[in-house]
Amino acid sequence: MRTSSIVIARSDVVVIEHAVVVFLRAGDELSPTALAVIDQKLTEQPGIDFIYGDSSHGRPSRFEEVTNVRRPGWSPERLRSHNYVGDLVAVRARVAASAGGATFLSKLHSHDRSLRLSEHSKNAVRIAEVLCLSTQDRIEPTASLDAVTEHCTRTGINAECSIDTNVPVVRVNRHVSRKPKISVIVPTRGTVQEIRGKNIVMAAHAIRSLRHTCTYKNLEIVAVLDKETTQESRNEIIDAGSNLIKVVEYDQEFNFAEKVNLGVVNSDGDYILLLNDDTEFISPDAIETLMGLLEDPEVAMAGPMLLYEDGLIQSAGHILNPIPYDLYRHRSPQHVGAQNMLRVQREVSGVIAA
Repeated sequence: MRTSSIVIARSDVVVIEHAVVVFLRAGDELSPTALAVIDQKLTEQPGIDFIYGDSSHGRPSRFEEVTNVRRPGWSPERLRSHNYVGDLVAVRARVAASAGGATFLSKLHSHDRSLRLSEHSKNAVRIAEVLCLSTQDRIEPTASLDAVTEHCTRTGINAECSIDTNVPVVRVNRHVSRKPKISVIVPTRGTVQEIRGKNIVMAAHAIRSLRHTCTYKNLEIVAVLDKETTQESRNEIIDAGSNLIKVVEYDQEFNFAEKVNLGVVNSDGDYILLLNDDTEFISPDAIETLMGLLEDPEVAMAGPMLLYEDGLIQSAGHILNPIPYDLYRHRSPQHVGAQNMLRVQREVSGVIAA
C-alpha cells in the first residue's frame, strides 16, 4: 500500500502532488483497513476521485450493540439535502485543491465540505465497508442551510432553500425558469367507483383534481379510452377536461403500457406526465416541484411520494429487491425513514406513475 500518498486532513496540511486526501472528523478513527481499502479502490479504478463509505458508531450503553450505518449509492440531489456521505471522505489532491485546498476545507462544516468537493469531482463512489469509527451522535446525517444556499449560488441552481424544523434536512425548492406545455396521459376504461359516498367516474375525478388543485396551467390532457368505456363515462371525462381534453380510442385487449405509449404518440407537449385514473392531487405546487427537478439536465424523470386514500404511504420510491419494491408502504407519512430519507429529494431505482 502506498501510504505515503495518503494525507489525513484534520488541521493545517500541505498536500503533495498526486496524493489522496482523507478528511476525518476530530475524535473519529479510521477502521484498521480503511486506508488499504481506499488505496486498492483508487488503484483498481484510477478514474475515481471521490470516495465515501460506511461507518460504525459505538455502543450507547454496554448492554447494546454498535450501530453500523450503511450508506446509499451516490446521489447529488440527496447530498444537497443532508451530508449523507458521512464525515469521512477521500478525494484526489487535485479535487481538494480545486475546492479551496485541504487546510480551508478541513475547517468547514462537513456538509459544506462535501458539497464543495462534489462540485469538483467527476466520479464519486461508495465503498461498501466500514471506513470510519464514530460516535452515537453522528448516526444521522448533518445538514447546513448556509452550505446548501451557497452551493446553489455557486452551481447556478435557482432555488429557495429552507431547513426542516424537526429533522436536520435542507429542502431545495427549485424555481421553474419556464412553463413548457405538459401532456398529461390518462389511460382509463371509464371505471366507476364509490368515493366518499358517491359513485364517480374515476378518470373524470382525477382530471378535475388536476385542473382545480394544481397551479400549473400549461397543460393538455390526453385520455386514452378503452372500447368498453360507456358513453356516460366518456361524457364525464370530456366534461372534466373541458377545452384541454383530447380523446384517443384504444380498441385492443387491455395493455397498460401500450395505452400509455399511444397517448404519448398522440400528444404534442414538451413534457409527459403519466396520471393514473385513481389519483387525486393534494399539493397545489406538485407539478412545479417535479418540473423544478427536471431543470437539472442530469434528471430525466421525477416522481412524488404517493399516499393511499387513508393517508398512509403507497410508495416512497422503488428499490430493487430484486423486483421493484415500494419503500415504506403502509407507513405514516410523518415517518422520517432511515437516515431521514423520507424528508429528502433523492435518486431511486424507480418511481410509480400516478
